[in-house]
Amino acid sequence: MTDLRGWRLCPRCGADLARDSEAVRCRACGYAAYASPAPTIGAIVLDREGARVLLGRRGRDQHAGLWDTLGGFAHEGEDALETLAREIREETGAEIEPLAFIGGFADRYGPDGGATLNFYWTARLVSGEPAADDVVELRWFPVEALPPDEEIAFANTARALRQFQTMTSSARPTLGVFEVQLVTRDLDRLARFYRDVLKLAVTMWDITRGRVHFGLATGQLILAAAEGEETSPDWPGLPPPLLVRADARGPTPREHGAVHFALQVLRSRLFEEGERLRREGLDVRGPFRWPDGYQSLYFRDPDGNVVELIA
Repeated sequence: MTDLRGWRLCPRCGADLARDSEAVRCRACGYAAYASPAPTIGAIVLDREGARVLLGRRGRDQHAGLWDTLGGFAHEGEDALETLAREIREETGAEIEPLAFIGGFADRYGPDGGATLNFYWTARLVSGEPAADDVVELRWFPVEALPPDEEIAFANTARALRQFQTMTSSARPTLGVFEVQLVTRDLDRLARFYRDVLKLAVTMWDITRGRVHFGLATGQLILAAAEGEETSPDWPGLPPPLLVRADARGPTPREHGAVHFALQVLRSRLFEEGERLRREGLDVRGPFRWPDGYQSLYFRDPDGNVVELIA
């Protein structure tokens, strides 16, 4: 960041500086400095259900007593998501996982402060219990009942929160895909592919009873055996202990042909992940670039399903 307010003398030779709307320049030695905003990275931290947002009440400066998202200024040499993880660790003692990019908003650090460019992601807590450290209070707010703009410390933060609310508006009650289920005749082979090759996190592994679950950022991938002696007759592939007896009947997922589904990954990891999968012997196609800025890679799993990685 370069805040040029108050610059009068050249830091290199000491001569007077000439000023225009974008820079200060020294006619004596040719030195020039350009005004630029300071980057900040903030998180709209969600609970596991995506129904509440964690905000902190500031305890110092002219914004004391106002609500703010968690985050802060990027350090030199830091990637944006490294800043995000560090700031939340410092402010709450908790670890987070970044989810979706919300946007970037220009602002100033207070009425008399320097220019800032503020980037926001949604995130969820993955470990630790958040406790106030850098702020005087942490509080969970329902998504539909966030504080009004006048109680938010910065205009850019209020804009990011309203943008987030628009993205999760009650006019669109579906928040996203919670789970995808693939029914397979070779559960062990398919499960090992998603665990060992795609490196998904296993949340349940029960090959005998025909069920393997993988946790995703905002849902889960379920692999179910197409047939098996110990699976539910009403719901093949679903072990009876997973269902409350009163709800034991449900739609029967039958063996299906190849399907297509997408897994979202961090943009900074998309190309690296594609190269890693190629080294694993997969026929990875792409990247393909979409008009809205997203990029995708495609490959097939052992059952022939088309898996898309999108960032």
